[in-house]
Amino acid sequence: MSASELFHSCYKDLLNGPLSHWLNTLPRQMDEWYSTALHGEFKKWQKLVAKLPA
Repeated sequence: MSASELFHSCYKDLLNGPLSHWLNTLPRQMDEWYSTALHGEFKKWQKLVAKLPA
């Protein structure tokens, strides 16, 4: 799962608001952060969270 997928609802909320200009750079910045700054247990934690009921 990419950062864009994780933050999709946040991006939707920004789309029609006063901070919509953030969408020019934020998705790329979040993708970069997501691929380089993960906590050591993040992947394991993410798999466990994905198994929780909705």
